[in-house]
Amino acid sequence: MTSGPDARERPSGVPVRPSPAPADPVPARPAQAPERPVLGGEQFATVLDPGERPRVVTVSTVLWLLAVVAAGVAVAALWLEQDAIRARFAAMVVEQAPTRSPQVVTDAARYAFLATAGSVALVAAVHTALALLLRTGRTWARNLLVLTGVLGIAVAIVVQDLVTDPARGLLHDVGRIVLLVQATLIVPAVVTMLLPAATAWFRRVRVLR
Repeated sequence: MTSGPDARERPSGVPVRPSPAPADPVPARPAQAPERPVLGGEQFATVLDPGERPRVVTVSTVLWLLAVVAAGVAVAALWLEQDAIRARFAAMVVEQAPTRSPQVVTDAARYAFLATAGSVALVAAVHTALALLLRTGRTWARNLLVLTGVLGIAVAIVVQDLVTDPARGLLHDVGRIVLLVQATLIVPAVVTMLLPAATAWFRRVRVLR
C-alpha cells in the first residue's frame, strides 16, 4: 500500500500511470540561414560538369578537319587544271548536243566547272563549321555531320569521276587523289563520333543544357 500524496488522491487498486517522457527540445533555429551555393561555383562543379571530352570525339574532329584540308587541296588542284577540265566538259556537251553554238558550249563548260569545284568547297565549309561545334557537344551538329558526311562522300566520288583525265594515271592526277582521300577520311570520322563513349558524353551535355 502506497503512502504519500498519490495514495490519498487515487483509490486503492487503481494502477498508477507512468508520466510521459519529456518531449525532445526543439532545436534552436539559426539566426541566419546558410548561404546557398552560387550557380556555376565550385560546389556545382561536380554536378554540372559533363566530364572530360572523350578522346574519340577529339579524334573524330581531327579526321573531319583533315578531310576539309583534303577538300581544300582538291579545289586548288581543280582550279589549277581548270582549262583541261573545262575542255573535257565542253567535249561532253558537244557529244550530247552537237548543234550547240561554240559560245553555249563554252559557257556550259565554265558553269559545270564552277559547280563542280563549288560543291566540293561548300561541303568543306559546312564540315568545318560542324566539326568545330562537335567539340562543344552539340548533338545536332553530330546529326548534321552524319548527313553531310554521306553527301560529302557522294560529292567527292562524283567529282573525281567527272574530272578524271583518261590519258593520265591515278598517281599523276592530284585532284582525283585528294578527293578520294577526303571520302576515305569521312568514313572513320563518322564512325568514331558515333561510338558509345561519344554518345554518352553528348547525352550528358544535352541534359545539362
